[in-house]
Amino acid sequence: MNNNKILKWSGSKHYLTTHVETFVHSEIAKGNLNKNFSYFEPFFGSGAIFFHLNKICNIKKAYLNDSLPELIKFYFFLRESDIEKYFKELTHRAKIYNNKKNYESKTKLFLIWRKQFNTLIDPIKIENLSKQDLEELSILFILINQSCFNGVYRKNPKGEFNVPHGRTTKKGIEKFNSITIPKFENFVNIKSSLRSALLTAKDFREVVKTAQKGDLVYFDPPYFDTVNYYGKQSFSKNDHYELNEVVHELIQKEVNVIVSNSDSTKSKKLFKSPYTNIQSIPVTRTIQRKISNTKQYKEDKKELFITSCL
Repeated sequence: MNNNKILKWSGSKHYLTTHVETFVHSEIAKGNLNKNFSYFEPFFGSGAIFFHLNKICNIKKAYLNDSLPELIKFYFFLRESDIEKYFKELTHRAKIYNNKKNYESKTKLFLIWRKQFNTLIDPIKIENLSKQDLEELSILFILINQSCFNGVYRKNPKGEFNVPHGRTTKKGIEKFNSITIPKFENFVNIKSSLRSALLTAKDFREVVKTAQKGDLVYFDPPYFDTVNYYGKQSFSKNDHYELNEVVHELIQKEVNVIVSNSDSTKSKKLFKSPYTNIQSIPVTRTIQRKISNTKQYKEDKKELFITSCL
């Protein structure tokens, strides 16, 4: 049971936790990874890897970063806030939505939430949010994440969240949608896990500059040759080339490195070196449409799990 999950997130790496755990234990046993290490994650997203490692390892300091400032603000608020008060208001808002009698009335409320959210994440306004605005952003983040289409996070070129309202088929006929708020203990666990973390929204190159011998860096960038959903900001092929350079600079400093990327010929060619080990890992996306009415989800082909060889 994942009691640290609070967000639906496209590209969440929950299925990699076993592979990461195996690598971490192996490198600690070899003496390459400090038993009490600093952890760096420049592309944080839902944070599945960090939250898992934080339960089983002694992480001295965590440097958690994402290009979405609203995501970082959300985590910052959870860490600093009264979770009980926040959860009570969040549950109240979700109940209002769930009590709407039809899909149309729920869509109307969703569009109001989305408009309010976009006002708060305006690039200028988001840097100077009041405590009240920050709370509102954090409430709306969960509500629209749980009620939008497939939990996708996508922004248009103006930087506005533009994912439509979700829609679910029940018994093949009735259309409905409901919000399921994660358990209270999940929010409590997230708050506790972030206690000693440095939360930033910088360029990935800046985040890892202080990584030292025996530390661990996990890179989960947008896949090579993929669609970027974050609007104005993009992660180009040149960025991937620079990422590869950063990876090898870190390895030369004897920093432990893990990289996730697409299982493509170009990606393999880019990251292949005497200092990296590359595996193809099966991927299961739990926010994709199910194959059937069972609990099985569509399985993608593979993704690359790239690790340093120190």
